[in-house]
Amino acid sequence: MATDLTTTAIRTRKLIRYTIYFFIFLFIARISLNIGGNIYTKLFPPGPPPATLGFSRLSPIPFPERGTGLQGVEVRAETPSGGLPELPEQAKVFFMPPPTTTLFSLERARARAKGAGFTLFPTETTPTALRFNHPQVPMTMEMDIVSGAFSVSYNLISDPSPLVAQAPNAQLATNSARQFFASTDSLPKDLTGPVTQDFIKAQGRQMVRALSLSEADFVRVNFFRAPAGEVPTVTPRLNEANVTALVSGSRETNRRIISADYRYFPVDFSRFETYPLKTAVRALEDLLAGKGYVINLGFSSPNQVVIRRVYLAYYDPDEPSEFYQPVVVFEGDGDFRAVVPAVTDEYYGE
Repeated sequence: MATDLTTTAIRTRKLIRYTIYFFIFLFIARISLNIGGNIYTKLFPPGPPPATLGFSRLSPIPFPERGTGLQGVEVRAETPSGGLPELPEQAKVFFMPPPTTTLFSLERARARAKGAGFTLFPTETTPTALRFNHPQVPMTMEMDIVSGAFSVSYNLISDPSPLVAQAPNAQLATNSARQFFASTDSLPKDLTGPVTQDFIKAQGRQMVRALSLSEADFVRVNFFRAPAGEVPTVTPRLNEANVTALVSGSRETNRRIISADYRYFPVDFSRFETYPLKTAVRALEDLLAGKGYVINLGFSSPNQVVIRRVYLAYYDPDEPSEFYQPVVVFEGDGDFRAVVPAVTDEYYGE
């Protein structure tokens, strides 16, 4: 009987010991598999899911007709990494709801103009465009009643008094610009991107950049659209938003806004499809072939452009468009900037 008890005790201890060894083995094996899986995923990451292509073929990006080409210009890429970067394999393309007109479009346009002080009855310049004259100062507003886009201009030749006042500081200018656009019901929810200010001075009949506030006659305030996730936006003009106002330091409200542009078109960020993208090498080839848009041609030396940075952005059009689309941006010395459609060519309409 004692022998049986001893044998049972020995077997029990062995069973417990082997059970412990088994669980230790499982624990180590699980850790090893996790570590191995993580290493494999980093070395061989899974590719993105297939592009959805739900919009079928895309309409071309509405680049401006004007623009400087690169004919006869030597273009050289000298980025910090020494080469062109790896761009994502695909990106989202967002739907932009088309502007529509209703029975109340004219009434809404007049209400927006009235909020900014344009109380006189407008004149019709085209079937969808109106011109408003200010009743007290030489200022006009041109508005498209379908898209809601408008521009404001002040005639400084007729009344140069805004030039006498000292230009406002950046914060005062921004506040004045916000108040003006708010008065026209023109501050949409996603217009929450960077707000920048430029110092501007009058030079004859032109407006040029000033080096400092002390040299400036006005301050231009730019309201940019918020980035799409981590992807920034780019507009058709160098460092200038599609919603912008030129502000004077006049104490009179009617003489404070010298010019303004509102070319904002909504994007439905809840409605998107994914499309494959070009490589940076292919995008550069397209740029050299004239398939992009040169926003600003800056020379590091005569007839030579040096590209320093290449990245993905969304092109914020200054006219109505079907889609909010990604572009490859090339930036370089002398404020050079150019953009090329990022989606591969076969997904654009004929």
